[in-house]
Amino acid sequence: MTQPFELPELLERYSERRIRIVDMIGRRGRFITLASAAFFYLYARVQSEPSPAFATLFLQDNLLDAVVTSWVFLGFYYQNGFLAAAFYGPQSRVMDGVLARANCLLITTLWTLFKFIMVPIGAALAAIFPPAEFAVLFALIWGSYIAADALAEIGGSLFGRQSIRVWGVGDVNRKSLAGTLCGFAGSLVFCLVIVLAHGLPASWIAMAVTISISNTLLELFSPRGTDDFTMATGNALLCWGFGLLLV
Repeated sequence: MTQPFELPELLERYSERRIRIVDMIGRRGRFITLASAAFFYLYARVQSEPSPAFATLFLQDNLLDAVVTSWVFLGFYYQNGFLAAAFYGPQSRVMDGVLARANCLLITTLWTLFKFIMVPIGAALAAIFPPAEFAVLFALIWGSYIAADALAEIGGSLFGRQSIRVWGVGDVNRKSLAGTLCGFAGSLVFCLVIVLAHGLPASWIAMAVTISISNTLLELFSPRGTDDFTMATGNALLCWGFGLLLV
C-alpha cells in the first residue's frame, strides 16, 4: 500500500483480457473450491436433518469467524508483507487498481451484515414451508447465487468484451454481455436440476426461472462488491414471496 500502483502502465505491457483471466483464476479457483464444499456439505445436512434454521445454517456456523475476519481485514488494510497479501491477495482484482483492497473490504463487511439480515428472513421461510422443502430452498437461495456469480465472472473473463459500464469500487468498472448470459445459464440449469430432482410441480419451475432472472439482473446492476449481498438476499425474499402465494 505504500508503493504507487499505476494500472495504465500494467495495461501497456499486458492485455486487459489476460489480466482479467488471471484475476478470475485466482479468485474463482478459490471461491469454487471453498463455496462448493461448504454448500454440498450443508445441503446434505439440511436434507438429512431439516431444521428451521436452514436458511441461516451457512451463516450461523461461521458468524464468529466473520466478525473476527472483519477486524483482521481492517487491521491489515494499510499493511504490506506476506500476511496482508495472504488476506487480500486471493480476493482482490488487479483490474481494480489502487481500490482493490477497498472492494475486498466492502465484500467482507457486507457478508458480516448479511449474516444478521438472514436470521429474520430464514425464520419467516421456516414458518411457511414444510421441512421436506428446506433443502430445496437452501439450494435455490445459496446454490443459485454461487453458480450465477462464479459463471458470470468466468464467462465474462474468457469470452466477454467488458463493454457494459457499471457502478462499483475499482479503477475499472465494466461487465460483459457474455458474462451476464453465462451467469443466467448457470443459475437456471442449477435451479432446474434441483427442482426436477425433487419432483416438484410446475410452479417451482417458474420459481427457478424467476430466481435465475433475479440473480442475473442483480449481478449486473448491483454496484460491484455488493452483488453477493443483493443476490442471496433477493433469492431469499423471492422464496418468501413464493411461499406466501402458495399459502
